[in-house]
Amino acid sequence: MRTCPSLCSASASPPLERADCLRETLASIVPQLATDEVELLVVDGASADHTGAVVEEVMAQSARVRYLRLAAKGGVDRDYDAGLRAARGTYCWFFCDDDLLVPDAVECVLASLKSHRPDLLVVDGMTWLAERDEILVPSRLRLQTDRSFSSAEAVDLFRTVAHHVSYIGAVVIRREIWLARAHAPYVGSEFAHVGVIFQAPLPGVAVALARPLIRIRFMNHTWAPRAFRIWMRNWPDLIWSFDWIPEAERRRVVARRPWRNTLMLLAQRAKGDYGLEAFRACIVGHEPSAWHRALASAVARVPARPLRGMALLVLRVFSFVPRCRVGAEALSRDVGSPP
Repeated sequence: MRTCPSLCSASASPPLERADCLRETLASIVPQLATDEVELLVVDGASADHTGAVVEEVMAQSARVRYLRLAAKGGVDRDYDAGLRAARGTYCWFFCDDDLLVPDAVECVLASLKSHRPDLLVVDGMTWLAERDEILVPSRLRLQTDRSFSSAEAVDLFRTVAHHVSYIGAVVIRREIWLARAHAPYVGSEFAHVGVIFQAPLPGVAVALARPLIRIRFMNHTWAPRAFRIWMRNWPDLIWSFDWIPEAERRRVVARRPWRNTLMLLAQRAKGDYGLEAFRACIVGHEPSAWHRALASAVARVPARPLRGMALLVLRVFSFVPRCRVGAEALSRDVGSPP
């Protein structure tokens, strides 16, 4: 078994086929496979496009690339778990099929793994607008130096990285740790990796790298049509299941009922992620307060396109603020208006 990581890249399952993005991703990784300490395993979640042909081209160039095609669509949680179980490395670095590594990313990760032998390595990333080759957010973790966390500092680890590791490409985990922990209870959340990491304190050390090593493609994720349920139900349900973490720390990551933030709900409506269908599926039956249900129902009925136009105007006026610039980019895309 390799002493260093297998990079497990899971390609998109139908209906979103992204073989062309995968080709660009692999081109950023394969030149960095300069040692037998590292392999690249591409997991194909039963895609219907030319993913297989793209991977075969790359396999012809490097013996360190392997391909695992799954028999049926299983969802991101199952696909990455299948990749880890098929991997040969002591560590597994999960990676998305549309993001890019900076040129020396593998070298930096190898050095940190050899130096610290952590249970978990968290890799920072930058948010990248591919169309203009523009960096919108230069660092998601915003650390000044690398951080190391003992098992006794597990709450501090959660406080520092929980937001960032919602992005699975940030995670390099010791394979035996993953296999020893519960995975099935989190399948379907889209964040099963977060459940594995934070279901209990890790027994060993965890390290967070300060330097961004990944270009994370902006607004290209597979779950855009399900964004409201994922971020307003799945994510808070998961974070609030970690009973060993103080409530105040969980609240810093996400409110127990985030839809009670009216501005956030209006933003979701303006983006086209929230409407009456989402209200009925995600809030009715889960909101005990009649007042908050009525308010959420009213927001779901606000015409989305005029709201988006007003929000865009405000965000562009304040585009010198990084978060406003990111918000303007998100809203400027015609995502449609939900019913």
